[in-house]
Formats: sequence, C-alpha cells, structure tokens
Amino acid sequence: MQRACSRFANAPGSKRGGFLKQDLYEHFRAKVTTITTDSAADEVLASELMRSTVTGIEKITPNLRFVLRDKAHASRRVTSRPWQCDDFLKETLTRMAGGKGSVARLVQHSPEIKRIFVEYCKETASVATTVTNFRAAQHRFESYSKPLGRSCLHLHACVKTCLYLMRARNDQAATHAKAWLLWLSDEHAIQAAMLADAADCSMQLTRSMDVEDLDPASISAELIVYRQQIRALFVDGECFNRFGYTKTMLDMLSEPCVYQVGRATCCIGSATGVPQQTQMSCLKRMQAWVALAEATLAAEFPCWELMQAFGCFDLRGRLPNTEECLSRIARSCSLDEKLLIAQFQDVHPRAQMEFKETSRKAGDNQAAWAAIIAKLSSRKRARDAHPVDVLRQALVHYLVFGGSTSGVEQGFSKAAWAVHSRRHQAKASTEDLAVKVTLDNRCYDERALLPLARKCWSVCYGAPRVHDVHRIDKGVTKLLQDEDGAHGKSEAAFIRKRRKAAASAGANQSLDSEVNTQELDIVWTEKHDAEKLFLRKKMKCRRVQAFAEKSLLDDEITPELLADREACAQKLEKNEADRVTKKLRTQAKMGCCSSDALAFLGSGCVYMAVTAMAAPALADLQLAIARHGLRVTTAPKDAVAIVCDRPGRLADKRLRLLSALLGWYEMSPTCFTGDGNGAALKLKCACDLQRVLIVSHRCATPHVLLSALGCFGPMSARTPRKLLFGSDFSGLDSAWIALQRLKVPAQLQFCSDIDPDCKNLLLTLHKPARFHDNVATRSPDDEAACDCYVFTPPCQSFSVQGKRRGLKDPRAAAMKGSFQYIKRKHPRVVLFENVKGITHKAFRPVLNGMRAALKKLGYVVWMKVLDSSNFRVAQVRRRLFVVGILRTSYRRRFKWPAGQGKKRLACVLDPLSPTDKAGRLPKGARPAKLARIAYQELTQGKFLLP
Repeated sequence: MQRACSRFANAPGSKRGGFLKQDLYEHFRAKVTTITTDSAADEVLASELMRSTVTGIEKITPNLRFVLRDKAHASRRVTSRPWQCDDFLKETLTRMAGGKGSVARLVQHSPEIKRIFVEYCKETASVATTVTNFRAAQHRFESYSKPLGRSCLHLHACVKTCLYLMRARNDQAATHAKAWLLWLSDEHAIQAAMLADAADCSMQLTRSMDVEDLDPASISAELIVYRQQIRALFVDGECFNRFGYTKTMLDMLSEPCVYQVGRATCCIGSATGVPQQTQMSCLKRMQAWVALAEATLAAEFPCWELMQAFGCFDLRGRLPNTEECLSRIARSCSLDEKLLIAQFQDVHPRAQMEFKETSRKAGDNQAAWAAIIAKLSSRKRARDAHPVDVLRQALVHYLVFGGSTSGVEQGFSKAAWAVHSRRHQAKASTEDLAVKVTLDNRCYDERALLPLARKCWSVCYGAPRVHDVHRIDKGVTKLLQDEDGAHGKSEAAFIRKRRKAAASAGANQSLDSEVNTQELDIVWTEKHDAEKLFLRKKMKCRRVQAFAEKSLLDDEITPELLADREACAQKLEKNEADRVTKKLRTQAKMGCCSSDALAFLGSGCVYMAVTAMAAPALADLQLAIARHGLRVTTAPKDAVAIVCDRPGRLADKRLRLLSALLGWYEMSPTCFTGDGNGAALKLKCACDLQRVLIVSHRCATPHVLLSALGCFGPMSARTPRKLLFGSDFSGLDSAWIALQRLKVPAQLQFCSDIDPDCKNLLLTLHKPARFHDNVATRSPDDEAACDCYVFTPPCQSFSVQGKRRGLKDPRAAAMKGSFQYIKRKHPRVVLFENVKGITHKAFRPVLNGMRAALKKLGYVVWMKVLDSSNFRVAQVRRRLFVVGILRTSYRRRFKWPAGQGKKRLACVLDPLSPTDKAGRLPKGARPAKLARIAYQELTQGKFLLP
C-alpha cells in the first residue's frame, strides 16, 4: 500500500529519492472496506489480522469489515474433493483422464501416439471434429471436463490406439496401454461418461465466476441452476434420457466391441445394451456425489453470507426471500432496515424496466441500477418523490463487492511471462518496474488489441478479402451450425446441445428436499462421512466469520455460536502472542541491535560488573538503566543481563561461567547512555540443555555465585536403591520374571493386559501395585512413574502369519498409549519388543516414527534383532528389541549382550530310556488324553485319514 502511494519510488535513471504521499496513503487505508482472498490459510490469516485489534498495534485498514473468499476457487472444490471420497470414481478419473497411465495422458504427451490416435479418430469418432489435443495438462482449476469428454466421445479410437501400442511397442507406454485395456469395462465407461457430464456442469459454474467483474447478484441464480441440473441428471436419472455424454456412451455400448489382450479376450458393450443393474450402480455413486456437492455448496456459499444477500439486486428474477436479504444487508452495512426495504420496493420495478431497455444496448445488471439511481437523483422533484439515500449506500456495497481474484491470477501469468528466467537476477526495483509496465499495458485488453492487429495486418499484408463487387452477406451474423444437421457433429456443437438438454432437464427441478443418503448405503463410505464432518467444521468457521461481519440475523445467533466466537478470539490472541514471542526469540538467537535487546529485556534486573568507571558516571549509568524500565540488582541469579566493560570478555571467571549457564545479555554501558548504540552479546543458555553438573557441598559452599544459582541440590546415587518397574501388554510379564531371576532389587509398579486369563495370572503371581485393563483408555491420573518401562504390543499386526494391517489394526494402534505414557512420565529406560516383521519395508515408517518419537522425547535409541537360539534356547525366535535410555541418565556406552551358544532340542528333552518304544505313552491319564485330542484334531483337519 505504501509502495502504491509513493511518488518517484525506484524511478529509473533518477537520483531523486521517492517519498510517501501521506494524505493519499491515509485516504487509501480509510477507504478499504472489503478484501477478496483465496482460502489459503496464510491469506485468510493476513486478512483477519488486517481488521483485527488483537495485535496491539494500529490496524492497517481501520474500516475493513468484510473478508470475502474467491468464488471461482470455491466452485472448483465442488468436484475436486467429493470425487476423491469414492474409490470407484477416483479410480475412473485416474484411469481415464488424470493419472500418469491414463489414455488421455498417453495421447497428450507423445506426438507419435497422437498421430496414430488421429488416424483412428477419423474412422470411429462420434463427432466429426478430429481431436489432436486432449487438454490433459493440469492448470488452474484442474478441469477434467475436456479429457473426460474426449475420452468418452472417442472411446473406440482410444481402444484401437492402445491395441496398436501393445503390438508395436515394448516400453512403458505399452504397459500402460495394456493395463488400461484390461481395466476397461462397461461400468467404468458409463461412470466416466457420467463424470464427464458432471464435470461440464461444474465447469460452467466455475467459468461463470472466473471473471474479474463478477456480479454478486448473479451468484445465487447460478447456484440454483447448477443444483437443478445435477439433481435432474443424477438424482432423477435424466442423464440416461437427455442428450449428453452418458446417453452417447449408452448408444456406443449398444454394439459389442471385442479385442484380445494377451491371452485374455475382452469385450465392452452388448447387443442388448448395458445391464440395468450396472446403470443403477453408477447412478448411485453419482447421487452420493450430488449429496456431497450440495453440502460443499452450502459450506462454500453459505446462505447467511452477505454476498448471497446481494442476490436481491438481480433484475433477471426475484428471489423468494427478498426481505430477509435486505434485512441482512441493512444489519451488515449499518443501515435503516425499514427505509431500505421501502426504497427497494419503490425503485425495483423501475430498475427492471431500465434493465430491459439497457439490455438491448449490451447493458448489465449493475449498469441498470446505476442508471436508475442517477435518473432519480438528477432532479429535485424525483428525489423528493422517490428517496434513494439508504438504497444508494446498499448499492455502493453491492457494486464494490468483488467475489473473484481472477484479475490477480491473470496478473501473475502476465508477470511470469514478462519477468522470465533471464531476469531472475535483477534488482527488486527493476523487477517491480517491469511487472508494473507489463500489467499497465492496455494492449493486453482484447478490445484494444484487436483493432491494432487489424491495422498491422493491413499495413504489412494489405486489406484481406478485397472484392470488386459488394457482398450481400456483409455485416450479417453467421448462424451457428445446426446440432442436428449433417454438418453439426463438431465437438462445440455437441457441448452446446448437451448444455441445452441439461438446462431443459433442470428447468422445473424442485430443490425443497435434500438428497436421501439413507438409500445410498451400498456406495456411502467412511470417506463420505469424513467429508461431511469436514464441511460442517468449515460451515462452523464461516458462521463465526459472518457473526464478526454482523451479517447474521437475530434468530441465527445461538449460545453455541457465541461460545465458538469467544474460543476463536482466544485462539487468535494466543497465536498472535506465540508469534510475537517466537519472533523475539528468533531475533535473540540470530542477533539484534541494542534497542531490540532492551525491548526483549522488558522490566527485568541488571547486574553491574563495570570496573573502570568513576562514581558520577556510574550514577548516570544507573539512572539511564532506570529510564529504560530496568532495575539494578546485587543477586546474580535474579538478573537477565550484565553490564560490563567488554562483552564476551568478562575478567571474572565466575561471572563468565554464570553468564554461560543462565544465558545472559552481556551489554556495554553505551547501550543505555548516549544515542543507544553499543555492543550487546546474547549467550545461549546452557541450563536449557539436558546436562548434569555435579558439585559437592564442599565445593559449592565457598563459591557464593554457584550457590546463588539455586539449582544445586544434594547428590544422589546413580542407581536407585530399588528399581521401579512397569510394563504394558504384559502377557506373562517375562521381563519382570527375568529381573527376579537376576536378583535385581525392584518393585512392580504396574502392569496391564486386556486378556482376562493374563490378568488373573498377573494379579495372582506378580501382585503389581496397579493393574490397567486397557492401555488406550486409562487415565493419566492413574499412571505411576517407573525407572524401567517395557511394552510389547501384539505382534499379529506385523507378523507374516497375520494380516499385517500395521497401525490400522486396533491392537497395534493401542501402542500410542505407551508413547503417551513415555511423554508424560519419562522413564529412565524404555524397552520395546516385537516380531522381526516390523522391520520389513511395509512397516519401515512405523519403525522410523518410533525412533524419531523417542529421540524427540530425549532418549538415546538402539535397535537390533536378536535370536533366542543364540542364547542357549532350543527355539529359533527372532525378535526386534528397541532400547531407549533417557539422555539425562545415559552414563556409559550401551552394549548388546553377546551370544552364549546354541542348544539342541535333545538337550532339553528327557534322555532316551531302553524301555521306550514307539507308541508307548508315559504313565498317567493325561498323556493319553492329550494324544487322543491331537489325533482328533489331525483327522478333523484332514491332515491324516482316520
């Protein structure tokens, strides 16, 4: 803003410095009432801070009241997010248009494949136009309308092209072509055609709002038309009857197309047509999308938004809730509601007549309102009979509201064209001037550019189409091609006809009821519910914003809304305070000037260590320190800075140690006296590091400065007299049994297991002080601290014998409770044990996440796979062990135990007796019973024949 209000700023070739025109700048600030941004978090936050008072400084734009969202981007989210909720729709979109191996991308990015495709298009196309470009490149709104539509219209050409690639090539393109041919089916083809119809409707909505001079009054009407069309097509099933991509695809699939892919014979289409069940399955998915699309429209274009209220100024047709819209406008703009309604009812019929007259002269809605207000205000008699003072203020807000940032987006494109890669090393002022000249050039305007182009053409090549006789069709508008005629099979004619059919289908569509999602249980998934929840949260935030802009009516303000507004304000204040604190800390770490150091010190205490200074000068220094709001202290531990002769070169070694430990500011006296320019050195606080300083009482007693730190206590033994032990997912708690066998003095603080048999065993055999049934649901207040913590979560989620669902398995997800315990209690030693399968590639992110989490919590981590057969156990049992030692307790290098040798199974079993014979069982009834049960299991499991 200051740059725009500056004169001679960075003027090329001028030595005169620029200056700010303060009056213009203040006028600019005062006149800003509305700002339009994208929905990006940084842009929304910056806009809120521009009109917020929580920053503690003067607002940049004191009269800014309305923060608007770009409607073109908002309309794009109607398809971009809901389509991702259905896996089938997402897969269809990826395979047909958006994915790397899609048929549209294959043709788009290869000139050779494009040439082959064009040849097949001439034989099998549904339209006469030969397609040479699928428009499959990603751009601003990620439109899939063109690639989807062209893939559907030229489906047979796509199939033939992929078959040619399989036969003629042996590269990645052939692989993608084969995969696409095997994937293609009747259901995918019908679903792609429905997506093409939906994408074309959505693109109409987006393009209607992707203009810089977007009329706010037309938004509500455009939304109603869009909803009517998608409801008629996909809720009522008119897409099967009306002309469009779906109807064309059904006609195309009425004849079978058979092709061979390797050894597989594939066929799309049938002489009997696509089965009704397949059509209904595709339609159900689109009905679920319609439900999400309408929920997205309600969140992106809320009815309580002021811009929606401007729909009452639409002269093409009146909305049923005109008085409600006027009440909302009066409340938001601080106008008299009764006068506004009365003046609107008086002027509106005249504005409609003016609109009908000006429409013949290429007039628009806003021009008609401006013209009728000018007519009624031009004469005193008309002003007295038809007052428009309140209505004029409402219309001013209506005219200045901009719902699109298309001009800014287009400016970015023009600037990128002008400031190319060769100018990246230019000065900022040079780049600023280049961008300004580029954007101010009127030749980018089509109305100014085309006449210039005609003149240049006539000068260089002469006047085109020079005839001796007068043409009878000169000046007559050329009629469009007839969509139903023989020459009307172009793609443009197809789209026009499709849009007319969609408009006629939705003309009389009712929007009173919502889409019934209970009938969509087959296609409605958890992703749909998650998207609904996300949209409800967005509506909640937008409602709070509408409350701040005073666009809500009295009956729309609820106690829950007031609580949400208070929570939002507190969060904004907290975030701003955290941002300021972080900025000060960053400045303190990176270095700053003496004034910034004084501002950071605030009203703290200063310790004086100045030696070579006379008494009067010392008194003046103390007064200067007091003027800055600081106090001189004689207790070093209370100080935040030290004033010394040579910062960084303290003569007293004790002060040097204390300064390093406490992270002092070492400042010269000139920081406080004179003009404030002096040396200021900020030391990093060594006490913030997790280190241990051991000082005996005999050493600390004579050193007063060390005792003044207040952080030295009596020395304690390195190893506790009794080790406090705790475990989760205990099972039999073999770790506790091992401690008892090693005769380590320990106390079992707690253990946990969800299995009732393990619980009875643990309570009976080990008798812990506390027992937890479930790690994930236990309260932090019930947790006990320990020195050694062992957790061994269930291994089925990572074992090769299990389903290997990882953290998606609730049994493995309970491991998060263990890390919450480690975060709260910080045990000195942490031990994790699980199967070797957790080290496989699929679960490497889990293992890396565990390592990173433990390191972040202050642990030194080791990992290793140990085999029990190397420790004289007659069993091959490979397990991963993770050992974490708290950094403050880490004294010496950790070493894994060395192997103790192998042990055969024969060493464990009883020695062979001469009386042993085959089939003979030990004495007693139990061995015979066990053998009988084992035999029955073998025969029932069909391992042996009975």
